[in-house]
Amino acid sequence: MSAESIQFNRSFLYGRIRPYESKPAEPQAVRAAAPKNGAIADVQKAAATVKSAPQAHTKAPILTTSSIAPRMSPAAQSKVLRPAMTLEQAVLQKQATRIDFADKAANWRSEYKTQLKAKRAKLLPNYALFAMAAVVFAVGLAASLHSFRVDTKVTAAATARAAAGPTGVDESKPNNLDKYAVSADLPRIIQIPKLGTKARVLQVGLDTKNAVVAPANIHDAGWYTGSAKPGEAGKATLLDGHVSGPTQPGVFKNIASLRAGDSILLEKGDGTTLTYVVVKTEKVAAENVDMQRALTSVTKGKHGLNLISCTGKFDKQTNTFADRVIVYAEQVN
Repeated sequence: MSAESIQFNRSFLYGRIRPYESKPAEPQAVRAAAPKNGAIADVQKAAATVKSAPQAHTKAPILTTSSIAPRMSPAAQSKVLRPAMTLEQAVLQKQATRIDFADKAANWRSEYKTQLKAKRAKLLPNYALFAMAAVVFAVGLAASLHSFRVDTKVTAAATARAAAGPTGVDESKPNNLDKYAVSADLPRIIQIPKLGTKARVLQVGLDTKNAVVAPANIHDAGWYTGSAKPGEAGKATLLDGHVSGPTQPGVFKNIASLRAGDSILLEKGDGTTLTYVVVKTEKVAAENVDMQRALTSVTKGKHGLNLISCTGKFDKQTNTFADRVIVYAEQVN
């Protein structure tokens, strides 16, 4: 290290020597504890000079590296010779450290609040969607339950009404079909092998509303006298019958299940039996029944046999069903 002069001002001396000056009553003990040689002894001497005559001190004593270098290591030299920090500087540095920490803490809190607000802003739409979905689900569930209850009640009521069927009819089963007699050219007995049906055929007309009247007994079929007699070419014989009574099934209970190719037998008063084959079956609303079509043979040039009965929901107030089922058959012999 080259020789250079380092001037110690009072702040340096007081800053460095203050620990030794803190006990003025024991200078001998301090000097006894301190090394008797080296740079530290030189510093003590300089401090004593400054303390004994501070008013006369106009220029700080000069210590040179040439005077202390031979007696100290480079690390010790840098420690002794580096400028000391004044008390004011130490206080300012500490305050600056506190202020810097406070600023960092404030910045962290602000950044945390900003991030928290951003997260909440992102989650808020999801919460709204979840709430809306829950409300929609609850409403849908309530509606489904209500609909289920209503449908159950309606189905039960409709089933009961359909089972009950029209009122004011006879449910007693006729006996001695063999003794039942009609004119030779009129229909007497109808048989539907697929359904196990065998019933009398009575003569019926129209009611006050121009609707074909059904027989009083639910087990009888009715021949509409305004339709053709059995066997008339190009025309059709129209038979109607009940689908059910209050407690029992009627003669045409299951004619809606007839399909093309099923056979129907019609016996006349003279004992002649005519055979018919189903061509088609259709279901229409009661108010949409085409009577002209029902009175016409399904196959042009052949004699037809058409069966009609009630189906669908039963209206207790009107004592009738909402729909009609019509079976169209053609004579094959």
